[in-house]
Amino acid sequence: MDFEKYRVPASARDGVDIELEGTSGAVFRVRLPNHFNREYSAAAQRALAVRMGQDGKPDLTQIDFVAWREARLDAFLQHCIVTLPEGLTKDQLADEFRPGLQALFERAEELANDEEAEAVEATKK
Repeated sequence: MDFEKYRVPASARDGVDIELEGTSGAVFRVRLPNHFNREYSAAAQRALAVRMGQDGKPDLTQIDFVAWREARLDAFLQHCIVTLPEGLTKDQLADEFRPGLQALFERAEELANDEEAEAVEATKK
């Protein structure tokens, strides 16, 4: 039985190591924020409160994109970061080192998008 094509990628299960640019040894183990990462996806979707308009379609003018971006960042912190460099806590990353959290999130999103593009390309072949 060939069931391998249904396996959740290791990047969403176990994570990948990411070292932020300009650091020396600041390696984070991160489960990529993609649709395979169910906990992250659910938290990010819950943060996106969309109301329906009079026409029955989503009213995107009512979305607070700043709040949604912050909620996604918090969901990433809680559900995607598996390990941090020694001496650093999630609370510190969320507060004192918030730009580092943002950079880590952006890098993880890039890797997730690259992986998804590769999967789509492999499916076409």
